[in-house]
Amino acid sequence: MRKVSKILRWQLNYCYRKTLIKNPRLGEEKYILMTFAFIKGISRCLKLGLKFVFIDETGFSLNNSNLKLWRKPNDNVIGGAKQESKKRINLIMAIDNKEILYGELYTNETIGGDEFLEFLKELVKKLDNNKVDNYVFILDNASYHSVKGIKDFVFEKKLKFFFTIPYKSEYNPIELAFNLIKNHTNNTVNKSLAKLKNQIKSLINDEKINQDINKIYKLTMEKYLDFQNNKSKEYALEKFDKKYLNKKRKKIY
Repeated sequence: MRKVSKILRWQLNYCYRKTLIKNPRLGEEKYILMTFAFIKGISRCLKLGLKFVFIDETGFSLNNSNLKLWRKPNDNVIGGAKQESKKRINLIMAIDNKEILYGELYTNETIGGDEFLEFLKELVKKLDNNKVDNYVFILDNASYHSVKGIKDFVFEKKLKFFFTIPYKSEYNPIELAFNLIKNHTNNTVNKSLAKLKNQIKSLINDEKINQDINKIYKLTMEKYLDFQNNKSKEYALEKFDKKYLNKKRKKIY
C-alpha cells in the first residue's frame, strides 16, 4: 500500500484529500462576494474590540465514513457519504482564540433547536452572563440556529450572532479544531459508543489540542487578512452589488 501511495503522490502528482461538499447553485463569484461581506463584518467586530466565539456541531460514528480519495491537487470533487445515525455521537463545541471553551456530547440521532439552546445557555454561564456584550458568536447557517426559542434567548441576553459563509470551512477555525479531534478518533477502533464518548471527552480536555487551538485561530486570521489584501478584494469591489454588500448578513440580534 505504501508503494502505491508513493507512486500516486510523487510520480503522478496526486494528493489524498477530503471530498468537497459544495452547493452547486452558488457560483464562484457569489462565494467571493459572500466571503468579502463576511470578512468585512469580522473586521468591524475587531475594530469594536469584540472577542470571537466560534460554535459548531459535528458527528462521530463507530463506522467512520472516510470521505478522502486520491485526486489531482486542483480537482474539486463533490461528494458525500451516509453514516449510521444510530451508532453516532454528536458534539456541539465552542472555541475562542485560545482554547475549547465548552463541548457537550449528545447520543440522540440528530442535533436540533432544543439541544442547541441547552448548549447556548450553559456556554453563556461559563462566559459570565454579565460579560456577554464583549463577545460575538460565530456559527453556520443551520436552520435550527434561528428557531423561535433561540431567538427569544438571544434577545433576552442581548447576544451578538454572526453567520459564516456556507461551505467555506477554511474561514471557520472550529472546523480545523474538529479535525484535530477526529484525527485521533479515526485512528482508534472503538467498539462501543461509551468508549467513543469517553475518548471524545478526553480529547476535548487534551492539553496539546487546546494549545493547537491558538495556532488554528492565528492561521484563520491570516486567511482573512490575505483575502482582504489579494486580488479577490479587487474583484469583489469591481463586481459587487452595493445593495448586497451593504445589506446586513442574516443575524438575529
